[in-house]
Amino acid sequence: MEQLVDAPQGEEIDFLYSVIRHQDPDFLRAFDQRQFADTPLHFAADNGRTQLAMNPDGLTADDLALHYAAETDDADLLEEFLLRCPKSIEELTARGESAVHLAVKYEKLAAFRV
Repeated sequence: MEQLVDAPQGEEIDFLYSVIRHQDPDFLRAFDQRQFADTPLHFAADNGRTQLAMNPDGLTADDLALHYAAETDDADLLEEFLLRCPKSIEELTARGESAVHLAVKYEKLAAFRV
């Protein structure tokens, strides 16, 4: 895991995906087998390398959850999410779409109203 911290800033994600693709496809699965374990994400965050909390498109799990709620028309979840993280409405997908764009694109009226 130290290799993740030693990777140049901004290249941690590429390094992690490279390890998973080319060296050990089960790299993250091993952490699920332990009762208590710090994952590579915990280790990186402890060392100030928070870039690893993003996917290759630069989205965090929160961003993805917001967009998922809009796409599936889960108005209650979307409303709760926006109450807790109002700035997240500004997050865009790799295609430059916000949760509002996705709600309109997929004709999700309840999510659009939120």
